[in-house]
Amino acid sequence: MKQHVLPAAIAAAFCGLLGGCANGGPDINGFVQKANSAVESAIGSVTGGSGAGATAASGPVYTPISGGSSLSGLFAGQNQQRANYGQIPYPRVALDYLTYGANLPCWKIRATIWSSPKRSHDEVFQICDAPIVVKDAVGQAGTLNTQAIVDKLDQTRAPLNVVNTGEQRTRGPLPPLRAMSVPLASTGPMFQANPLQVRLDAINARIAYIAGYVPLGDSSLMSVVSSAFYDYRIWIWKFEEGGQQS
Repeated sequence: MKQHVLPAAIAAAFCGLLGGCANGGPDINGFVQKANSAVESAIGSVTGGSGAGATAASGPVYTPISGGSSLSGLFAGQNQQRANYGQIPYPRVALDYLTYGANLPCWKIRATIWSSPKRSHDEVFQICDAPIVVKDAVGQAGTLNTQAIVDKLDQTRAPLNVVNTGEQRTRGPLPPLRAMSVPLASTGPMFQANPLQVRLDAINARIAYIAGYVPLGDSSLMSVVSSAFYDYRIWIWKFEEGGQQS
């Protein structure tokens, strides 16, 4: 499992939130619940990258190319607890990375979307590693904390009551055991993150948010220590041979 270290600033902010709640501050959980319903119409994008030294993205976060755009909001509004326990088996999504690279800010991806065990269709789209600007229930704008989404995706496992393909990755409809966790080999000095892994995490976090797979309440500061929503229904299928670009 990849290790992600929370910056000291986030830890300090979290302590501040706890202090505010202890002193009779606002109900954070209630606030986040209201924000979930408001954020759907407030997604935007600005120019930027996933980290220091990253190539800046020049396009919108999500751009449909062919096959439709049903991926956008596909999981939005579903009962998270029921999905987590395998009680909402569909839709399911297998991701095929067509063009990708550590220095490539926009990736082209094919999603095979399963609506039932025997019905599926493909959608090709572009995802750009640009910050996502959201508005909360009171209209305040901010940048989505995609690191919280990355941490959740990395820990996703298929529930015991869901048939899966184990370590084998397929087009579907059965998911693998570890849906979005594909650790890449280290290519640099010890303890230095693989740049391709960093970009992959950033791209996947944006796919998850665009699809409504991880809502605002599960991408907030509080979500890092909250009971997470681990949904197995979207997974990495494969990386196309010859698709890696420098």
